[in-house]
Amino acid sequence: MGKKKNQTVRAKRIKAAAEALEEQQAERIVSKTVESKPNQELFVIDTDAASNHALSFIPKEDRTSRKKKFDKQHVSDVSKVKRLIDTLGKDGVEKLAKEGAAAATKRRTRMRRTAGTARTNFDLWGGGDAASGGGNNGKKKRNILPVMTGQSSAAGTAPMTLLATDDATNAITNDPQEQIAHNIDKDAIHPSKVQLSNKVVKIRTLTKSLSKPTVPIELAHGGQSYNPDENQHQDVIGEALSIELKREEALAYRKTPISNGLSKETLAIMVHSSDEEDSDSDDDSDDEEKNNDSFQPRLKSKVINRENKKTRAQRNKQKRTREEHASIQQRKKQKTFLHEVNEAKLRAKEIKQEERLQKERAEYLKRVQEEKRKEPLGLNFLHKLSDVDPIHVPSLPVALTSELGRKEKDDDDDENETVPTATTSLRKVRPKGSLLTDRSQSMISRNMVNPKRGANKFIVQGKKRTMKGGKGREYLLI
Repeated sequence: MGKKKNQTVRAKRIKAAAEALEEQQAERIVSKTVESKPNQELFVIDTDAASNHALSFIPKEDRTSRKKKFDKQHVSDVSKVKRLIDTLGKDGVEKLAKEGAAAATKRRTRMRRTAGTARTNFDLWGGGDAASGGGNNGKKKRNILPVMTGQSSAAGTAPMTLLATDDATNAITNDPQEQIAHNIDKDAIHPSKVQLSNKVVKIRTLTKSLSKPTVPIELAHGGQSYNPDENQHQDVIGEALSIELKREEALAYRKTPISNGLSKETLAIMVHSSDEEDSDSDDDSDDEEKNNDSFQPRLKSKVINRENKKTRAQRNKQKRTREEHASIQQRKKQKTFLHEVNEAKLRAKEIKQEERLQKERAEYLKRVQEEKRKEPLGLNFLHKLSDVDPIHVPSLPVALTSELGRKEKDDDDDENETVPTATTSLRKVRPKGSLLTDRSQSMISRNMVNPKRGANKFIVQGKKRTMKGGKGREYLLI
């Protein structure tokens, strides 16, 4: 092994020496070719330095030749001139050229004015004649007019827009009735005559398609009349009673405390535990006194329990039992899996049934949402408000049976017995409810006015905080 290793090293050395000899031989050949040549071939003397220096620089172009180069007409310029001659004619082109030359040679004048001598060409109030310089820079008079759109809008914003027109009469047709209305109020424009942008038209179309129908004034129930029918009157009394019951429940819930204190059982346990602690503390103090009198240190001894120690045979038996139990559980899992595979059809049937129920439920929810969306705003607003704020909801205005001059029907009365009519007249009817409250709640339910927030807050003494205006509070009532 060692002999073979020395042979490889020797071969590498021989190869390196041969490469070095080849390089030396090549250098000798190159040097001989240079050394054999005379100096005239190796070195060149520059005898015409001035001419060579002049040729090394590029001569600059003359300014006149450069100007002539840029003055040459381009092919596109020639085509433009021909097009002008065809459209304007020879006389028109000559006139246009003269005007351009005059504008190019005309000297620009600078306006210098002293303070206080400048004449204003803009009237702040839009008065005066435009020709005399008193108008708005010679432009036509424009009016900013409020226009009622008549479209449903977001809550808190009045359905109106501001329109800039040259004159209010331009938007009015020659109809005599419209002309009379325009003469009465010159600042009003009919919404159908207003030219709106495409963006506003799209927004209004989308808002109109998504807006809910509204009922400005809800018709009174038949049982709210001064001489109502018996059944209708009882129905309205039942509705009013349901609102009042919700109010009573809310008030009772608000008055009930969060907790009624500790129960009797808890108090008894706490008292018993405190007595035991006192007795234990007394016993501990007595034991400490006895121990202090006769103190004897005790040595700790480790108790070795050898009764529960099992033999090797018992341990092997437990091991075999655990292995058998594991194999039984494995066989049970395999059996359950095979049983589930056989019941694939039953599982597929259950899945289809669940999907059908989910689809029916989704259709039902969609139908309910569609009905809710089509439900007009402004109907039964008192019942809806009683679900949100049962304490502050107004009462449903309805006359009681005693106020109508009727006697309440007992169970012993005959069913066919007729109830006497009201003895009171229309002049003696007592009005109930508030028209202002009714209108305000109706406008809130129709999203025309925002409800007042923070009126029922519990105000405490401290730093005064400013109420910041929210979105939609800056509404206008027209």
